[in-house]
Amino acid sequence: MQALRNITEKLAKFLNGIALALLFFTAAITVINVISRAAFNAPIFGITELVQYGVLAAVALAAPFATMNHCHPTVDILVDALPVKVKNGFRIFTNILSMGFFGLFAVKLWPFLIDMLHSHRTTESLFIPYWIINAFIELCMIAVFIVELIMCVEHIYLLIKGKNDFKDLEEGAEKEAGK
Repeated sequence: MQALRNITEKLAKFLNGIALALLFFTAAITVINVISRAAFNAPIFGITELVQYGVLAAVALAAPFATMNHCHPTVDILVDALPVKVKNGFRIFTNILSMGFFGLFAVKLWPFLIDMLHSHRTTESLFIPYWIINAFIELCMIAVFIVELIMCVEHIYLLIKGKNDFKDLEEGAEKEAGK
């Protein structure tokens, strides 16, 4: 299980690095476009598509990393007040819901990806193939599904052990080793 988690973490970090580069690119090209439009009355051709699809791809690429590192905004006031076993049960339930959502999203997106691949449809001004955009999103939804699956298995393990998180598990092992 740990090997799968390590591979998934590396993949999530890699995808997050690409997302960071895309966001930097879209910010830089937007600034360049504003300057060139104001100073030379020469906007960059296709800037809207570059920024739209760049940000879309960046968000999709960063999703696995954000999920793995619990970076999504949550309101855990109620959940934190629950007993450990109930809390882990709730986490397992939310992991299963998330896996269902992202799994369904990936399955439903697949026919669109195939259709875009066969139809050779492209964006209007830069002629970027739509299948590339769909493939990015598909890859990222599958990665988020895998992250949620790993987290679900970890929460099941914590539920069985009766621990809140892996730090509690490690502290308990250290105490037993010290006895």
